Amino acid sequence: MGNLSEHFDSSEFICSCCGGYKPMSTLLITMLEKVYAYMNAKAIIISSGYRCENNPWGYKNDAHRKAMAADLCVQKQDGSFYSSWDIAEVAERLGFRGIGIIDNTYVHLDTRGHEPFVYDFWFGNEMTGENYTTFQRGTIFYGDNNKISETTDDTLENKLQKILNNKGYNLDVDGIIGNITLTDLRDYTIEPNDSGELTKWTQELLKVRGYDVDINGTADEKTMNAIHAFQKDNNLGEGILSGGDWGVLLQKGQV
Repeated sequence: MGNLSEHFDSSEFICSCCGGYKPMSTLLITMLEKVYAYMNAKAIIISSGYRCENNPWGYKNDAHRKAMAADLCVQKQDGSFYSSWDIAEVAERLGFRGIGIIDNTYVHLDTRGHEPFVYDFWFGNEMTGENYTTFQRGTIFYGDNNKISETTDDTLENKLQKILNNKGYNLDVDGIIGNITLTDLRDYTIEPNDSGELTKWTQELLKVRGYDVDINGTADEKTMNAIHAFQKDNNLGEGILSGGDWGVLLQKGQV
């Protein structure tokens, strides 16, 4: 069990040149878990996650620099590896709109088209420079016979919008946390002993960010300590979770 999800840990996504880390897109991690399940993987090996500004493999508008991309290969249960074309085919089915063939076994995947990026779509081949409209070849994978979901409707971003809609708001459940969603979220605070869906969601996001919390839906002492640690780490006033804290917790406005 990693500290980001069942199969992924933040240590896998550190910058290769400096060891630095920026919290990865929760949507990316959720979609990678779906690749893991759909391909019945033994392991997904990350070769590159976050890249700092000085990373020689990065560039100004690099999706890696925005912590929304990963280069990876997928190991089968028998220890061999899927081809990069296999991974690309599955990734397209699961909704990835940024897919690049790196070599015979490694691919680049990013969440463009779902999260803000300079281009909304890219299917390409880094070996040849070719671009494609699809990677589909009709291959049958584990997920095709076991009804693995091809949607991303269980991301933390979508969960938040659903929770706010349950409170009477009218948000599009699109997984994009823009100004409208943030404005509605700022109507709420997390205070000691608060409980409910929003408290549980906050605990889930704090855990993704690397803080020690129990996901029990109650703002207990452990949860408030995690909130205070997050606030201290980000030079915010320590106390209840409120106002501008939400945008920082969701990593909005950060490059």
